[in-house]
Amino acid sequence: MNESKKIIGVVAFCLLGLFLLITAWNSFTIVEGGFVGVKKRLGNVSNEELEQGIHFIIPFVDSVTKIDTRLVPIPIDAKAASKDLQKVTTQVTLAHHLTGSMAAETYQKIGALKELDAAVVGPGIQEAVKAVTAQYTAEELITRRSTVKLQIEEAIKSYLAKSLLEAGVPGAINVNSVAITDFQFSKEFDESIEAKVKAEQEALKAENEKKTKITQAEALAESIKRAAEAEAYKTQKEAEARATAIKVEGEALRSNPSVLQLRAIERWKGYVPTFQGGNGQLIPFVNVDQLQKHSAQPEQDGNAGK
Repeated sequence: MNESKKIIGVVAFCLLGLFLLITAWNSFTIVEGGFVGVKKRLGNVSNEELEQGIHFIIPFVDSVTKIDTRLVPIPIDAKAASKDLQKVTTQVTLAHHLTGSMAAETYQKIGALKELDAAVVGPGIQEAVKAVTAQYTAEELITRRSTVKLQIEEAIKSYLAKSLLEAGVPGAINVNSVAITDFQFSKEFDESIEAKVKAEQEALKAENEKKTKITQAEALAESIKRAAEAEAYKTQKEAEARATAIKVEGEALRSNPSVLQLRAIERWKGYVPTFQGGNGQLIPFVNVDQLQKHSAQPEQDGNAGK
């Protein structure tokens, strides 16, 4: 009997020790960095957030849910239609985080960030993308990408602010950035864009070739024009030179007629050329007697001077 009491006592002591150990273990909680703790007492959510560190709680009465407040990206493939009724899938990545000071109230009314994304953020992105892409054609979504991105970001923030206000948790989410990683269109539209770009490139190439040919033709025409002007100038100068020479020679002949006879003698090859006069008589082309007379005249003049 005494042996049984001892065993019971030991077991009871062990159980008590184990209970005390479990109680001590559950009398505190640790909140890691990047999280806030939301305390629930018998299932009721407290409005006070627990910052990172060690916190004491009532064992088996209080429980703590740790809410992530770190920056989290959420990728969404938002399907919409452009202004020209082209199907567009916009890949949007939103970087956001839960506001720590709103964690308890948000958890009580909506849930943690996962529930917020499903209930508010995801639908907000879809709605914003649809509203903005409907204002642009498919081509404008590409060419005006920066403008579209800015409008989508503003539309998302506006939608989230309105939705959170209506849910009673304004400012529960902070949006850090919105990135549009890609626009995806139908296969037919992609092929039409590719064909259009190719056609524009070929047209530009043809236009450049046309301009090159025109430039070359103009250069050739200018070269021919300058060559013709140079030839005309040369011809003009040669004509002027010949005219001047003829004029000088004519004046020389008028002042000294014997020069013509002298030129004939210089070209004489030993026979006397003749020409037919008006009476049919052959007359020597060069009048030798006259030449002798003219040649003797200077000598007489010289002797007279002496």
